[in-house]
Amino acid sequence: MLDQIVAKTDGVPLFVEELTRTVLETNLLRDEGDHYALAGPLPPMAIPATL
Repeated sequence: MLDQIVAKTDGVPLFVEELTRTVLETNLLRDEGDHYALAGPLPPMAIPATL
């Protein structure tokens, strides 16, 4: 997931923040206290191509 976010945002901090927020809102990840884990298999196109 991290690699996909970095690749989609080119490491631009504002885009990283917004895309991360978008991914968290989709419930693809679950909060495990000190980190997030995939809630299940990552579906194709899980991370939007654009913001």
